[in-house]
Amino acid sequence: MKTQSPIIQRDFESQSFRNGINKMIKTALGCALTLLSITDLTAQSYTNPAATGPTVVNDQVVSMGQQNYRVVPADQYLSTQKSSVSPTSSASPQTSIVKQANAIDSPSASRFEQAFIETNSLSPLIEQVSCNSCEPTRGGSMREKLKRACTSCGSPGGAYGCIHCDSYFYGVAEAIHVDRDNDDTATISSRYGLSGFEMEMGTRITVGRVPNCVQGWEGTFTGIINWNSNGGLEAPIFRIQSNLEPIAPVSAADISSFNDAFIQTVNYDARYWSAELNKTYVGWEVAKMLCGIRYIDFEEQYSLYSENDTESGSIYSDIDNRLIGFQIGMDLTYPILKKTYVDFRGRAGIYANFMDLDLAVINDNEWAAGVNDRSVEAAGQFELGVGLRYQVSPKFSLKCGTELWYLSGIGTAYDQLNNGIMGRDSVEGYEDLINAVFSYGGEIRY
Repeated sequence: MKTQSPIIQRDFESQSFRNGINKMIKTALGCALTLLSITDLTAQSYTNPAATGPTVVNDQVVSMGQQNYRVVPADQYLSTQKSSVSPTSSASPQTSIVKQANAIDSPSASRFEQAFIETNSLSPLIEQVSCNSCEPTRGGSMREKLKRACTSCGSPGGAYGCIHCDSYFYGVAEAIHVDRDNDDTATISSRYGLSGFEMEMGTRITVGRVPNCVQGWEGTFTGIINWNSNGGLEAPIFRIQSNLEPIAPVSAADISSFNDAFIQTVNYDARYWSAELNKTYVGWEVAKMLCGIRYIDFEEQYSLYSENDTESGSIYSDIDNRLIGFQIGMDLTYPILKKTYVDFRGRAGIYANFMDLDLAVINDNEWAAGVNDRSVEAAGQFELGVGLRYQVSPKFSLKCGTELWYLSGIGTAYDQLNNGIMGRDSVEGYEDLINAVFSYGGEIRY
């Protein structure tokens, strides 16, 4: 057996080495061509600095070195949009093109091939793993946490992103002192006047709820406020003459008991209350817009008794104003000190006034004139107020203020007489009601 020289041996080994390398290159190229003939598979990825180990498949997330891939089953994926990377992650999205190897036929392939989705199905199937990722089936997912934190903003994320907001109820209880325009001249004689309406006390109760920091509702009841004015005169020597003027078909004989009288007494009563239900829109806890429906009930009764030497007479006027309509409003709060705020309150509305009048003039125990009528007229209303608020605690505050109430298009009991006894048969509702209000109370939230 011939022995090869060392030089020939080295040349042979070098040639064998080169042949091996060439064979490996050809094999690699063949595999590449084979892979290129198979459908391209693509997945969206992001860089995870913490992932340095080998490929791991866990909870539908595949980590390959520095790249993480998340696979969403096509029958569960609902969104067609790709989420953005969380601002807190150093992820950098990119697209990788991976070839499906023949090794997928191995037992471990069923897990590995979840990391790849066909290119023509990429858009509706792949979504990046981030704080905004869609994971509706996992209760502890970031998506579920954000949903619980953000749905109270009115829509996911709200207008300015996810802002934590707790729903709350609130209640306001106020004592109100209302001074209506003073009608001390509601008399049929120039010889005497009435005491006039004094400032009367009522309440205003408001309850409401804000479930999402933006929209809510509230209901308010105001009242019941009662006013009374009275007067009269006894004149046994200098008799009392009335300023009533008979208008046909009423004659002077029909009102004779109101002239040459030695006594006359007058009682004038009024009552006011209202109820409202509003939709509210709250902005940054300093502004509240509202709109809703409101009912206002305003009633008056005027009664007079007169007596002369031969006969007696009486006048009774009862009118009801029932207003129902639509109102808008605004409440503003402006801080001036650490715990002290200035409040503004405004309301305005338009109403249909359902008026009901019963007017009767009785002379010598006989009916002389009167009106029994129901009518519907347009009415308007506005309220303006300003006050101070002191925040005792985060959930309780004290407040006080002054307001002006104005109500137009109503009927009053005395003005139906119009200083005359007329032969008309309709109610008149062209009067205005002006009230000055002082309020104080507290507000609580829970």
